[in-house]
Amino acid sequence: MKDSFGPTSLAVCAIAAALCAGCASVSLPPADGYSVQAGNTEYYARSVKIHGQWVEMETENGPVWANSVVSIKPRAASASTSAAPPGRGAAQGREQELRRQLAESIPMKQYGYTIRELRFSPDYTKALVVFTHADTKARPDWEFVLKADEFGRYNGMNNQPFYTPGTANTPAIYLTVTFPK
Repeated sequence: MKDSFGPTSLAVCAIAAALCAGCASVSLPPADGYSVQAGNTEYYARSVKIHGQWVEMETENGPVWANSVVSIKPRAASASTSAAPPGRGAAQGREQELRRQLAESIPMKQYGYTIRELRFSPDYTKALVVFTHADTKARPDWEFVLKADEFGRYNGMNNQPFYTPGTANTPAIYLTVTFPK
């Protein structure tokens, strides 16, 4: 087996390098992962490729494409090598499924709320959901903090922020979003 490249191999490499110099695709160098902010969603990716205005990310839940990327930051190596890697919530890379299930929730179906804001903690173990209503005087914003469990669910509870005629108090409303494995 030869350890050196012949003139033909070097010429092929030079041509390939010249052709790829004008390519719009760039792979970011290896790191401990990347934190990618795309719109209101933060993703944790093992690898990132930039294709012109599009970004392709390889996440734990498969590939994700985004075109509204605000920032890409390499994740810092952990200070302790003996520490277990941080857990990730099931919603990572599945924001649309979470929104679909929230559309079936009591605040949206029974009371006419819409999602004003959806944010995640950096490790996706918590989600902040802020519902808003067209009639903000009668129906103030309604916030839920959903916490991930080890079964692929996000659970949260908050009291109804408005009075319902015929009741003595404002009831607690529970939300659960379940992600199939």
